Amino acid sequence: MKTLVWVTLLCLPLQAALAEPESVERIDAAARQALQQQARALGGEAVLDLNFDSTRLPARCPQALDASLAAGARPVGNTSVAVRCTAASNPWSLHVPARVQVFAEAMVAARPLTRGVPLTGDDLTRKRVDLASLSAGILTDSRQLVGKKLRYPVAAGTVLSSGVLESQPLVRRGQTVVVISGTPGFEVRATGEALTDGANGDRIQIRNRQSRKVVEGQVEAAGTVRIPL
Repeated sequence: MKTLVWVTLLCLPLQAALAEPESVERIDAAARQALQQQARALGGEAVLDLNFDSTRLPARCPQALDASLAAGARPVGNTSVAVRCTAASNPWSLHVPARVQVFAEAMVAARPLTRGVPLTGDDLTRKRVDLASLSAGILTDSRQLVGKKLRYPVAAGTVLSSGVLESQPLVRRGQTVVVISGTPGFEVRATGEALTDGANGDRIQIRNRQSRKVVEGQVEAAGTVRIPL
């Protein structure tokens, strides 16, 4: 009987330790660290708002917590972090809802801008914006814009992204280009003259320099056009 009592008493501290809930501070810190790492790649200042049910916590993990974005979650905006305990004796996973805002100085139109006209420094100004609330490709450096042309007009104050810029031509009108036709494993290459400018993926006309025949192909790379069969 004494032995049984002694074993029971020895087990009580272990049972108490296993029943102790995980620290809210540890969960919060692990989730914030994971979100900060994701937001840092966007530049600017990250503002995090975490919200999880602190009344239903798993048992305390005997080791450091692991955290990463939940599967399919965005790094900014409304998102979710998976916080995990990977200890073999007590594995668990907890999803922490969060909102991530990343504030940075973005380039905006200083005045109404028209399409097809090279941009200058006077056309641009800066504005502090939340990158999480905007589309991808927001530009934060004037060097990404000066000399480029817009695909369509924009109003003053418009936040500028890579999507508003004309694609840079990979082929110029009058340029001698490599024309590729055929199927994978069997290609025929020739040269021709581009009759129009073309960016990546554009369909343009090419004149064969020998036969003078005009054909249509798709710009594939700088100086290269592929004719689909």
